[in-house]
Amino acid sequence: DVFKSQEKMSFKDHALEETIQNCLDDIHRELYHNALKERDARVAKVDTWEDFSPNLNQGKLVLAPFCGETKCEETIKETTKQEAAEEETMGGLKMGA
Repeated sequence: DVFKSQEKMSFKDHALEETIQNCLDDIHRELYHNALKERDARVAKVDTWEDFSPNLNQGKLVLAPFCGETKCEETIKETTKQEAAEEETMGGLKMGA
């Protein structure tokens, strides 16, 4: 874990550029890996309505089948708003699509 390491590095002057580049590559790789883990933990793929609102109320990005019709979108917004009326998540914020 690059960020938790407190170790000092020593190297020859001629290897300075390569060593720093390798260290930066390691930092970049770790940041990217951690970002992907965090993103994936906050995404929920759902196929049923019973799973939709609970995941949304947990502050997750919900991936669900959608027909693309405005009427369906409005129905989803209204229904999740009603279902979230009693729910409080994310530091007291009310959720809903």
